[in-house]
Amino acid sequence: MAGAAASGLSACGGGDDGRTRLRFWAMGSEATNVGQILPEFERLNPGIRVEVQALPWTAAHQKLLTAYAGASLPDVSQVGNTWVSEMTAIGAISPLPPEAADLLTDQFPAV
Repeated sequence: MAGAAASGLSACGGGDDGRTRLRFWAMGSEATNVGQILPEFERLNPGIRVEVQALPWTAAHQKLLTAYAGASLPDVSQVGNTWVSEMTAIGAISPLPPEAADLLTDQFPAV
């Protein structure tokens, strides 16, 4: 899910079906795009169910800040590139866990 920054997986919940539930906030039209690739992702990862919430860009920044203040951030969120330093400074973006380190070099070779 390109363009997403992990906000920590400690908040992941279990669903009624026994699968881990990931909450993903997508901005603008990305919710539609992500929704198109989710069936394949969930087929390859049968223990995970992703719930996508579409947020308009006009409300997303405030919603992320409010969610951070209320300790209710999603498990994964797309963020605007101009927000990354702010979200990192306040601790709203968690580093990727070691087992995900290959994602950086695989997807973002310049990082």
